[in-house]
Amino acid sequence: MAAAKRKYNRLNEAQWAEAIGLFEAGAASANRLAEMFNVSRHTMSAGLKKRGAEKGKTAPSFAAEVAKDISHEVHGSAQEHAQKVRAVQEQHFETASEVHQKAAQALDFDPNDAGSSMRAKSTLIALEAGMKTLERAYAAQARVLGIRDNDTAMSELPDLVFRIVSDEEIRTMTEKNIAELGSAEIDHKDDAVVEFE
Repeated sequence: MAAAKRKYNRLNEAQWAEAIGLFEAGAASANRLAEMFNVSRHTMSAGLKKRGAEKGKTAPSFAAEVAKDISHEVHGSAQEHAQKVRAVQEQHFETASEVHQKAAQALDFDPNDAGSSMRAKSTLIALEAGMKTLERAYAAQARVLGIRDNDTAMSELPDLVFRIVSDEEIRTMTEKNIAELGSAEIDHKDDAVVEFE
């Protein structure tokens, strides 16, 4: 008994357009399309070649479109995204300002009291560690929101420069302030502990 011959379909142009779309999107191989449309592998390969189809040709643009849709779902409209970015930037600025104030308060100590000097130094070290943690948190927020360092909005934020000040530098600054003011009242606005650039 002879084996029954398989009956193949003949594709119309709408079916070819669907097959080409799947092939160019990278969603199916020529062999898989042959199975899906019930045609021989040779027919499918030859038909795709004849029609100039390229495997995965539209995949990058399709991926970009999907990424755009996902971004819109996550971030909302451009205006909503800009508001989120601005809120993160304002939060970062407020935090930096609070750290600056705390650093200035830490420098308000009696230069003749060694314990007071050590507390000020400890506070500044703790503030430095805290600021590094906040910087990492801000960087994570920025990545989630798609903020890049070269964004125009990012250039509006000051850079926070933090460094440890030695006991000698603290004494020198305190003495300078006392000499300039003529009293023990100390103005920390020019101290170099925390700088905004």
